[in-house]
Amino acid sequence: MKLNERSLAFYATCDAPVDNAGFLYKKGGRHAAYHRRWFVLRGNMLFYFEDAASREPVGVIILEGCTVELVEAA
Repeated sequence: MKLNERSLAFYATCDAPVDNAGFLYKKGGRHAAYHRRWFVLRGNMLFYFEDAASREPVGVIILEGCTVELVEAA
């Protein structure tokens, strides 16, 4: 399925419940510093925004083929 920028932005900000959301630190580039970004997880797409009030995502990370597992603290 192909998604264009407009449909991704709509999916990222629609009123449907999200799987998870919160602030994380993301590194901007090879020599860039970490920046605090608001992340929203919907299905296998992890959207990130400048802040929690932003209406347009800065980017999206497709989590196809990724797994998540709970580990106990040492």
